[in-house]
Amino acid sequence: MQTISEDIQKLKILHIDDFGNYRSMLKSILTGMGIKNIDNCSNAEEAMLKVTSDKYDVILCDYNLGDGQNGQQFYEELMHKNILDYGTIFIMVTAENTMDMVMAAVEYRPDAYLNKPFPKEMLITRLEKLIVKKQTLKPIYIAYNNQDYTKAIKHCDKLMKVTPKLAMEIGKLKAKIAIDAKQYQLALSLYEQALHVRPFDWALYGKAQVLFLQERYKETQEVLEGLIENNRNYIEAYDLLAKIYDINGDFIESQKILETATTISPRTALRQQHLAQTAYKNGDKELATKAFKQTISNSQHSYLDAIDNHTALANLYIETGHPNKAGKTLANAKKQFKNNKDSQFKTKLVECKLETQLGHEDRAREIFENILHTMPDKLSNLPKGIQDELIKQSRDLGEEDITNAFLNDADNAEQDIEGMRKYTYLLKNAKGMRLYQRNKLREAMALFDEAATNLPDNISINLNAAQSIIMMIKNGLVKGVARDTHIEKAQAYLDISNQLEPDNERYQKLDNLFRGLVK
Repeated sequence: MQTISEDIQKLKILHIDDFGNYRSMLKSILTGMGIKNIDNCSNAEEAMLKVTSDKYDVILCDYNLGDGQNGQQFYEELMHKNILDYGTIFIMVTAENTMDMVMAAVEYRPDAYLNKPFPKEMLITRLEKLIVKKQTLKPIYIAYNNQDYTKAIKHCDKLMKVTPKLAMEIGKLKAKIAIDAKQYQLALSLYEQALHVRPFDWALYGKAQVLFLQERYKETQEVLEGLIENNRNYIEAYDLLAKIYDINGDFIESQKILETATTISPRTALRQQHLAQTAYKNGDKELATKAFKQTISNSQHSYLDAIDNHTALANLYIETGHPNKAGKTLANAKKQFKNNKDSQFKTKLVECKLETQLGHEDRAREIFENILHTMPDKLSNLPKGIQDELIKQSRDLGEEDITNAFLNDADNAEQDIEGMRKYTYLLKNAKGMRLYQRNKLREAMALFDEAATNLPDNISINLNAAQSIIMMIKNGLVKGVARDTHIEKAQAYLDISNQLEPDNERYQKLDNLFRGLVK
């Protein structure tokens, strides 16, 4: 059995694969190489617990991990959340070899990519090369992980002199460190030096990144277009170019470049989401629907799986006349995000919109009332899109008082959570009005009474309460002691109304009617 150096034998390795037999086989190979510090796990959830509580020198991860996150999604999360120390070796392993899978797997640039089945000699060779490089660059990684960028750059300069064979690799790393340190001119000069040697794709993309950070967008675009012309599969270039078009307000070109990118590499959730949002801005609802569906599919089990993608898809189905699909999408989202209050709130917003469109007014109002009870924060703290949707839905339901309250509160940073209770009573007042119009005076009076008790300074609600009682008296619905009690209540509401707005025309008419009934 081929063996490796003593330093390499001390490395700590994590192997992730959902097949127990394969885990046992690979552990046997690694043990035979002299490596004894090996951890195994069968899924991404277990692996995440391990990498957040321990440090590993090497991670061998299979692409397919059964139910839950796949290897690509696991690596995406590690990279986006900066969980791994820089210099940790990540090797993606898979038995699949379709183009879209390969593009997705390599997009985040793992250190190596191995196709199953592979001979153990290949694994040993790959590990040896990667680990030797890691050991050489270790001082840079330590300083970088400690965010001591000045020290990391000094180590780069020193190692470039003593290890000329790795000079290009170290220069590439130094440029990345310079970007993180916001030393953009240094980074740009390093990429330019590499490009004098050869037009490396990574150097062209690095140059474009720096120009973008310096807000030199026209130059960024030129570099990216040249890079794509030379290598149409350098997928990150498409994403950055789309951002340039977005900044310039050219969403049509942004959509075109994203469509091309998703054709080359369709399995990346964030790119599909960007395409969906851009297509929607452009009014291309068919493409937006397709892209949101793909976004949800790509992000299933991933940390990127967000309720906003599900509600956006449901909204699209509503707007394009597919209520059944919208309902199914919402039902799935409610089930999937059942333990997340914020997600449930967003789902109810779209559900209310759907029921309103279907003409189910009572159901829509029931949901809307629930929305008001479960608002996660005061209105001014909610995202502008949610504020606008609440205002629109209150208008669609004919809730004029709540619409006005929303409009007043949208920019009211001083409103406290307790102040949001008024929405509930404004809704009760509106419900009372509908009952009153159907001549259900007792039920209407009960709602007006509750609303007036909790919103005593609202002239309209006080007058509604007074009017419902006056009409009960006029129609002979209360007699004897009950009539006397209702007269007292009506007088109380009229007195409050007089204090609030003595010149109110409606108050004066009701007061005259009341005096004529009880004289």
